[in-house]
Amino acid sequence: MMQRIDPGYLYELGDGVRAIRPYRFKTSADYEIWEALNRSKQAVTVFLNGSVFSQSIRGVHSLANQFLQESDKILSLISVEQTTSIAPATLVELFEAYDRFEPAFANALSSQITYLVMPKGAYDVETLVENGGSLFPASLQYKVPEASMDIVEGAKALAFELWSAAAFHFHRANEAVLRRYFDKTVGPNKRKEHATMGMLLSEMEKQNKGTRQVVVALQNIKTFHRNPNAHPGDFISDADEAFSLVSALRAAMGYMLDELEATSLDDMMHV
Repeated sequence: MMQRIDPGYLYELGDGVRAIRPYRFKTSADYEIWEALNRSKQAVTVFLNGSVFSQSIRGVHSLANQFLQESDKILSLISVEQTTSIAPATLVELFEAYDRFEPAFANALSSQITYLVMPKGAYDVETLVENGGSLFPASLQYKVPEASMDIVEGAKALAFELWSAAAFHFHRANEAVLRRYFDKTVGPNKRKEHATMGMLLSEMEKQNKGTRQVVVALQNIKTFHRNPNAHPGDFISDADEAFSLVSALRAAMGYMLDELEATSLDDMMHV
């Protein structure tokens, strides 16, 4: 499962966990320690119960719970005895638990595999991962809705530099649009089951169907952008090639979509 990470959370988490550090060797007013210890306790508690990292670094859970237990002892002491200051000697067991937990916690977090995904071409990562449909005409969603999922998956593949996977999905989407276009211009009874793009285009040319700009756009795709699904030995090797394909497919699909009708009024209303 892919999980979006907020770097700000990790910053706040580390700041919270370390909040108690300054009170290791000095006598301090109880309200100062109470505030700092509460911050540390809350940061660790939220990490254990709500962090996306919690399950992947379960090895530190017992150490974290020991620190929380010692924290509760000090917080209870302050609350019950209403002391005006806390001496360092009172915090010995607390900091022993902290010193076992904190470095183990830091090491466990640093061992997590984390990637920074850079923008691709004119598209930022958020657009590609969360709004991939915006790469292609909005009418795709209500004219050829079966192609939408491939566009979404293809955009995610672009974000993570899986160029051939992106090409696979975008070619599939284009072929879905082409099937609709073929049915409109040539007729559904003329379309063979499992017909490839090349077969459909060849039949359109044979029947002299489809507008010139659609046919030329599809011919260019067939000539210059081979489908890695149809040709398993072919791979998209870099971003330039991938985005050239996106541009070519977007143009061809746009031309075809301009001539297609919505699959239903209900589909159109939900875009």
